[in-house]
Amino acid sequence: MGRLDELAVRASQEPLAEFLGIKFDFFSEGAVNASLPIRQDFLIPEGFVQGGVITTLADFAGVYAAMTKIKQGHAPAVSIDITFFRPFTLDDKTMHAVAVVQNESRSFVWVTVNVFVEKGKKKAQMTAIFAKPRQDNITAS
Repeated sequence: MGRLDELAVRASQEPLAEFLGIKFDFFSEGAVNASLPIRQDFLIPEGFVQGGVITTLADFAGVYAAMTKIKQGHAPAVSIDITFFRPFTLDDKTMHAVAVVQNESRSFVWVTVNVFVEKGKKKAQMTAIFAKPRQDNITAS
């Protein structure tokens, strides 16, 4: 089984992603697409999706894009910066996140995640840095 297949299996077993309803739609080296149907219980009283839900979707897409750049293990977030351009509402139906690796070093992976509605209108953007595991801490399978 290749790394992308391993990540797809791992993603399907993420308890929080499953609880929220996040679907991982696409995996390739350096890129992951994920989506999340908007539910009533994601909304704040004003009718907008709570920012933490949007950030969680972006983080899942981002970390899996980063993990496509490592041989095994997890790439924990070191820094996350998210900007909200417009609110999501129930009328948007589904949030889509497209994560793309922008750069990497020996120790880190930089990822940009755009979060938008199906019609293509970008509503949030996250930039994140994920740490690569130290090779001496990884045990061979």
